[in-house]
This record gives sequence, structure tokens and C-alpha cells, in this order.
Amino acid sequence: MSMTELQKQTNTNIQAKANLIWEIATHLVGLFKPHEYGKVILPMTVLKRFDDALKSTKTAVVEMAKKLDAQHVEGAARDGILCRVSGYDFYNTSNYDFAKLIADPDNVEINFEAYLQGFSTNIKDIIDNFDFTNTVKLMVKGGVLFVPQGVYNVGSLTDTTGVSLCGMDRENTQIILLPNASHPLLSVNGGNISIRNIAFNGNLSHQSNNVVLVQVFADRAIVESCTFDQSNVLLVASVADVMQANNLYFGTANTTALSVAERGVYQFENVVFSNLATLRSHHQRQARRCASTTSS
Repeated sequence: MSMTELQKQTNTNIQAKANLIWEIATHLVGLFKPHEYGKVILPMTVLKRFDDALKSTKTAVVEMAKKLDAQHVEGAARDGILCRVSGYDFYNTSNYDFAKLIADPDNVEINFEAYLQGFSTNIKDIIDNFDFTNTVKLMVKGGVLFVPQGVYNVGSLTDTTGVSLCGMDRENTQIILLPNASHPLLSVNGGNISIRNIAFNGNLSHQSNNVVLVQVFADRAIVESCTFDQSNVLLVASVADVMQANNLYFGTANTTALSVAERGVYQFENVVFSNLATLRSHHQRQARRCASTTSS
């Protein structure tokens, strides 16, 4: 590859990342001013990198921290032991990681605080410089749960407070249902709900029950740039007012890809079904009429 071609490819990659960041930023409008978007994106990206690095030794670190606490080992001795166990010059002793935080939207503020406080002092200094604790409080107050890039294996996510999920992008932000689940991967119930930039996977080959992948009950809902795949039923929606759905992909469903209730108005655009036969709806004719759907 020539230097000219390499520079062109580099510029393209940078522009793609910039476009992604600005796409995320559009979901922060109202909570933050444009110059404040970095208060969310930068610390969340850094924390996710730490989270990934510590994943393989997290359980061992938590267990060792409990032993050291019981033995009243503190200070530099404690730090040294926990760093050796983690394999890095930092560690986290909380019971939480990003997957567990996402799995409990109703308690994300208190859980996130416990997660941040579990880091070693050197990482806490970085977090303090970001002033991220106040940023988390503002996101919770505004009803936004930001999901960084990554693959998250979780049980059931149940939210009754109206917290909306905003991922980085659905190609790189995936939430997978744990095997043998008995509840939906995501169940949200609130006034105004939005779900953006996430791929939901029901792990169908490892499920013994007829599980619904995602169900949304709301006054108004926005679902954008999401993928629903590998479940008995992929998406069930019931809104009192309006649901706007754009740029969605429905993959493998045993019985039903999409089911919407009799009440409410459902507006679909750029929706792809791997099998149109799995479209089910009390408003089926209306859903087909207002949707731009194709079968792959």
C-alpha cells in the first residue's frame, strides 16, 4: 500500500470514528451542551477499556480483597497484592462490571458509584479529574444509560423508571441473553423510552423456554439502529401514543419477529425482516402500510 493510499485509509477511519462520536452526541442533546459531550464519551470509553483489561482476573481480585479486609491488610501492602492478582498496576474490588451495571437499570446510579469506588486510588484520581460521578448523576436524572462498545452477556434487564439505552453502534455493541433464561433480555416500562445503537441476541440455541427478546411498554417510544436476533419472539411493543422505529433488522425468530398491540400508532422506516412471515401484529395491515420493509 502506497503512502497516499495509507493516508487516505487513515483519514477515512478517523472520519468514521468522528461520525460515530457525533451520532452518540445527538442522544445527549438536552442533558449536555455540545462542548460537554466529552464528559460522557471520553470517561466511558476509558472505563470500558479498564473493565475489559480486568475481566479475566476480576473474580480473583474480589475474593482476594475480601480476604485482605478480613485480615486487616491495608495501604501499600494491600495495593501491591491486588495489583499482582489483577496483572496490572490497577484493580477494581467492587462486585460490578459493565455487564452487571447494564443488567440493573433501575439501580444504575448507586451501583455505578459502588463500581467507581472499587477502583484503586490511581484510577480514582483519573475519575475525579473527569468529574464523572456528577456526570453519571446527570445521565440518570435525564434517563440515559450509555452502553460503550463491547459484548455483554446478561440475564434479564428490567427497567421501570424509563431509563433509555444508548449504545455506541450496533455492529460493536451487543447484548446477549444468558443460556436457559426465563425472562426477556430487555423489558422496559415507562413514559418515554428510547433504545438506540444496540444489537440484541437471544442466544436461541441455548434457550429451553419460549422467551421474548425485547418488550417495550410506554407512552412514547423511539427504537433506532438496532438488531434483534435469535429468539422465539424478537420484539413486542405496546404504546399509548406513538412508537417511531427506524433502521432496524429482525433476524431469526422461531415464531414472531415483531408484534405490536392494538393501541397506539406505530411508524416504521427502513426495517428489514429476514423472514416477513414472522411479522405478527393486531395492526398488521397498518404496520405493513407505514413500514418500509424488505425481506433479506
